[in-house]
Parts: sequence; C-alpha cells; structure tokens
Amino acid sequence: MGSFSGKHWIITGGGSGMGLASARLLHSLGATVALWDMNPSVADRAAELEGSSSIVDVTQPDAVASALSATLAAFGKVDGVLHAAGIMKTGLVETLDAASQARMITINLGGSAVVAHAVIPALKPTRGSLVLFGSVAAFYGTPEFAAYAASKAGVLSFAQALRIELEDAGVHVGVFCPHFVK
Repeated sequence: MGSFSGKHWIITGGGSGMGLASARLLHSLGATVALWDMNPSVADRAAELEGSSSIVDVTQPDAVASALSATLAAFGKVDGVLHAAGIMKTGLVETLDAASQARMITINLGGSAVVAHAVIPALKPTRGSLVLFGSVAAFYGTPEFAAYAASKAGVLSFAQALRIELEDAGVHVGVFCPHFVK
C-alpha cells in the first residue's frame, strides 16, 4: 500500500469492528482520520489515532451533514470516505421480526445513500474516494441472512451506479465485500 500522508479520511462505523480496524490501518499509513459512529466511545478511539470524531446516525441526513461540516472545519478537505457503518442480525425471515429486517436495510443501504449524497460534493474537489462496505452476502443470499444479503446487494448495485455517475468527476467509488470476520 502507498502512503496516505497528508490525506484526510472519514470512516463511518469507526468506533469498532472493521471501521476501527480500517481507521487504524489508514492512520498507520499516514492518513488523518475522522471517526463517525453512534457510540460515544468513538471519541476515545479517535483520540488514540490523533483524529477527530462525530457521534452520528448515518440514516439521518441532518446529522451526517453536521458531521461533515465539523470534519471539514477540522481538516479543510476530505480525500476519502470509507463507509463501514452497518448492522447484521440473522434469523429465518419468518422468525426474525420485521422491524429488525427493516432496520438492517435502512442502516446498511439507506445509510449508504445518505452518506454518499452528503460527501460527494466534498470529494469532487479532491478527486477523492468513496468506499462502501458490502459483503460476500451481496452475491448469493443464504438462509438466515435474507434481509442482510438484500441490503448488501443493494449497496453493491448502488456503488456500481455511483461509479458510473462520478467517473467524469474523477471520484473513485469502490465497494469492499468481505467474508465473515471477527
């Protein structure tokens, strides 16, 4: 991997899990990071990485816009956004409550749309990158993962469309589809 020295990245879901692991990697490569998460402990994680933090629900456009404003005030620019915020709850469709299924779709797919809408204008001047977290579940639905797989398949299709929409603007759009992780 190349150097990210002088680059400023936002990591949603940055307070734990794959978001935090990604933030640590970017920081180790020289990036300045802004961690966005719903959990207030995100401030402690950001301090460990000499970055900034915002407590934000990625499904709320006003909250995302406010976090972006705070990040731009701290950094002056954004070179990349890694959107890792998401949830997973498993169970058969008939036994997993409908509210949990809808919440997964709202956070995983809807949150991707909200974050992308907010950050694209900030990424255009830097010809930056937007990386959305998908899942291998996007490629093949398995029992007990129906709503999760549907949400991540939506993220994959959303990223594919964005890649084409933003090609002329020079904004890189990627989607990361990991398998099971700790």
